[in-house]
This record gives sequence, C-alpha cells and structure tokens, in this order.
Amino acid sequence: MAKRKYNRGHIVPQRWVFGGYCPETKKGFLEIVPNRSADILIVKHISPGSIIISDE
Repeated sequence: MAKRKYNRGHIVPQRWVFGGYCPETKKGFLEIVPNRSADILIVKHISPGSIIISDE
C-alpha cells in the first residue's frame, strides 16, 4: 500500500487486510491477516454456498 518514490524516505511496514460485505444484512468486516492463505480465510468467514467475488 505504500511505495517509496525515487528510493527516498523510510519503508512503511505493510499489512494485508481481508474484508467482506453482505448486501442483505448491510454488514461488513475488515481484519488484518498474517497469513493470506485463501483456504483459511474462506473457511473462517464465508458461509457454505456463498458467492465470492474477487479482484483476482
């Protein structure tokens, strides 16, 4: 999320964030995740049979 321009300045630590939103209940969540494994994230947060839309 942060990039040094012209190799100047200090490096900002980066964190991965996972989020989801349910349009029916209008509830969403964001969570900082140390492990980006899709299996772990999907099993923990997504109900079976849900439709998943991703940017990748």
